[in-house]
Amino acid sequence: PDIMNKKRVYYAQEAAGYYHGSAFYVSQALIPIPFAVINVFIFVLIIYPLAGLNGGIGSEKFWYMFGLLVMCVLTAQAYVLFICSITPNAIAAQAATPVGLVLFMIMCGYLISTDDIPVYWSWLNTISFITYGFRGLMLNEFNGLSLSCDDDEQVPPTNEPDFNTAPPNGFGGSQTCPFTTGDVFLSAYDMDGFNPDKEKEKVLYYMIAFISVFNALSFWGLVIRQHELGDQEEPPRFQPEGGGGGGVRDGDTSSSLGATKKKFLKEKKDGGDDDADEEKNKRIASVYAGHASDDISEEYLDLLRSKTVSYIEWKNLSYTVVNQKDKSQQIKLLNNVAGYAKPGDMVALMGPSGAGKSTLLDVIAGKKSSGTITGEILVNGKPANEYFPRIAGYVEQFDSHVELATVEESVYFSARLRLETSDENEIKEEVEHTMESVGISHVRDRIIGNLDTGGISPELRKKTAIAVELVARP
Repeated sequence: PDIMNKKRVYYAQEAAGYYHGSAFYVSQALIPIPFAVINVFIFVLIIYPLAGLNGGIGSEKFWYMFGLLVMCVLTAQAYVLFICSITPNAIAAQAATPVGLVLFMIMCGYLISTDDIPVYWSWLNTISFITYGFRGLMLNEFNGLSLSCDDDEQVPPTNEPDFNTAPPNGFGGSQTCPFTTGDVFLSAYDMDGFNPDKEKEKVLYYMIAFISVFNALSFWGLVIRQHELGDQEEPPRFQPEGGGGGGVRDGDTSSSLGATKKKFLKEKKDGGDDDADEEKNKRIASVYAGHASDDISEEYLDLLRSKTVSYIEWKNLSYTVVNQKDKSQQIKLLNNVAGYAKPGDMVALMGPSGAGKSTLLDVIAGKKSSGTITGEILVNGKPANEYFPRIAGYVEQFDSHVELATVEESVYFSARLRLETSDENEIKEEVEHTMESVGISHVRDRIIGNLDTGGISPELRKKTAIAVELVARP
């Protein structure tokens, strides 16, 4: 799941030109190496004396086992990285990865002897990196080893019916040890036809080849293979601005002032109200005075002055809830909070976790259905009433979407229910304008989904929540 979450960020940042894809791949391939070395060394250091393995700690066989296990771990990590690079989400990766690993383990020659593997499955024994890891460890431990048996390990057992019968019909009361040398034991796993020293060396080469192949496949999957950017941020596209050498992002309507200008000019073209109150004009003009510059025409400022705006203010705002652990006590989450927000400004509520930022916004938006709220919430100097949600858009901290709906369907559904017009063309035009404004038009046909099953990224999911509110023209 960790690499799948990183992929979402990587695709977005790589498409935006933050860095080349090879930098991300190299980091994912190299970072696990020191951890693998340390973990395997601790494992071998503990297991070697406990199992009484041949040679003891510090011997050549000890270091061979350590090096081979490190290569096995790195190969497995490269295999998992490859699977993650070609699967669309964490669920698919978690389903595909064990399938290959289980087949590799079954066909490695341990659970099923190499000679007993069906011909049509023998290719799995050849391509399984576990095959060569198992072979190297077996040769390292049992080659040249002398073995002995306890009494209960002798064959045949004394309770065999023909145990005391004279040969050739019985065993004549004698027993023998089935494995007197390590080479005899290796033959039981079809490993008696190898030159042990040369085969141990070849095993290391095989493991290096597997590491190289899986890493090459991972590089292809993460860097070279074309990726669908549907669940990521739209890649930036630049075009010349006028005759100068600068550039602007193609289709960028993220500036609230620019979007307002575009919308106001369109409304003026369609016809508007020219009988605005002079006092209101002066007040609105003062709000936008900070935006005035040479590139904003007087006509545009006149259009701004003709629009109705809303000022929000809250005074002595307190919010108290009952303590669920002790019903006789109450907890005050907000204590005489005051503030205001005026048109054209962005207000940031800052504070540590639990300071009450989200609670304050929920109270102002009228989203709290329990507890006691005291104080004043004013809109243009008058108390907020049941119509306040009609002129306000509120995007909550946690997104709430229909996961099986597309981005466009979610925005359209909000527009269809909340816009005053019933003109289908006007609704679709507003939906299109809103999606372009927040930068989600390129994922209009993508299922919203969730982080587990896939879908659009958390950033685009939040942008969709913003679009759902903006499309209602708050």
